[in-house]
Amino acid sequence: MPLPSHSPRLYFLIEETARELAGRVLLSTVAAEQGFSSCIVPQWLIWNQFEQLDPGIVIFKGNNTVQTNHMLAARKAGHLVAAIEEEALGVSLDVQIQRLFDPRTADACDLILAQGENVRVAMAAKDQRIADRIVVTGNPRIDLLRPPFSRQIMAQAEEVKRVHGDYVLINSNIGSVNPRVADTYADYTACIQVGLIAANNPKDRADYLEWCGWERANLDLLTRVIGAYLDRPGVPRLIIRPHPSENAGKWRQAYQDEPGVSIILEGDHLPWTAGANLLIHTGCTTGIEAAILGTPALSLMGGSSDWHRIPTSNHVNQTSRDVEGAMELVSAHLSGGSRCRVLAPQNRLALERNVLPWPNDLAAKRVISALRKLGRRLGHRAGAAELSMNIQTDDFQISEEKVVPASFNAKGVSELAIGFAADLGHASSPAVHLDETGMIMIAPA
Repeated sequence: MPLPSHSPRLYFLIEETARELAGRVLLSTVAAEQGFSSCIVPQWLIWNQFEQLDPGIVIFKGNNTVQTNHMLAARKAGHLVAAIEEEALGVSLDVQIQRLFDPRTADACDLILAQGENVRVAMAAKDQRIADRIVVTGNPRIDLLRPPFSRQIMAQAEEVKRVHGDYVLINSNIGSVNPRVADTYADYTACIQVGLIAANNPKDRADYLEWCGWERANLDLLTRVIGAYLDRPGVPRLIIRPHPSENAGKWRQAYQDEPGVSIILEGDHLPWTAGANLLIHTGCTTGIEAAILGTPALSLMGGSSDWHRIPTSNHVNQTSRDVEGAMELVSAHLSGGSRCRVLAPQNRLALERNVLPWPNDLAAKRVISALRKLGRRLGHRAGAAELSMNIQTDDFQISEEKVVPASFNAKGVSELAIGFAADLGHASSPAVHLDETGMIMIAPA
């Protein structure tokens, strides 16, 4: 199928295969049906190569300082720039959403693909110059949690249950006080590098310390709930999956010899969430995913920090602030109760405002429609004078380990695309190959 004149190549930059790859393959499959060719590429492979690419639309995974530096380089090389804000998927509070956006967003980004109305309102309030560049589309990661695309997740969940039996899943989310990097100070430094906090801003430092206090209180409550749970006879096995940003070794140290507990990191987290009898977490995005997949979920809120308002899952899931209340809910659920499963009207409203703006529509189709409209501007953009600012592109440590070769390969991506094309009712599947530069190319058949 020949490309329409207004269909430039799409470059989808990814940082983590586990979180981003399947959603980008779904977008590329929708795009191929409409005549677009797409490239999916680990972001660091082309951060300094934009001048060598055919002019197109470069779609970044966020708008923080690191991403914005490279957006400016992409624009200077003649590309249009769009962003899907992946870090905001689990965030409700306006001020925290605004932290994710570098002040230069108006200079760097042509189109912001917002997951929900909350992001649009928060960003328009921060900078009116970008108000007309924000399009609420939803996030394709949410599409994958619903039929027909969720069939593979559910099939894998059945296999998990066959192997492990009934289980209660613990998903922790304490990457600042138990970081995968060297220590909490290294995490603090990383937050400065990506622009979440300013090094010389006392309020930002105080906010970071409060965040750490919030995590410590959540961890304290979580470990006490785990202890109370393990004291109950006859309960299902506990499976603990630490957040990828955490040091899993600390969890192994604490629980690997505990009867009735398994620490499991392998594989995609979604089948484990879908297969759980109950998910217990501490304000994690997995609570949103559980709600959409239909898995009962309980969010623990330790201490009295106002930061409990930030995670969307705390507005969607059942919550508890103490061991007694948590164990009452857990016991009732294991006895056949439904309080951890039911979405009350206000919880459903929070879900739809934040991540599911059109419950019956595909975010992927809305994203590609917005990119098509943007693509008509290619070649008619502002002159280079607007972009003649200092661009720094060597400001952050590359994290190649987040892109897993077992997932990021032509065969695996082709299988995903074939499945998505069938689910979408397409007459044919897109062509997929890995080129010599390390980009996966997805083109109309």
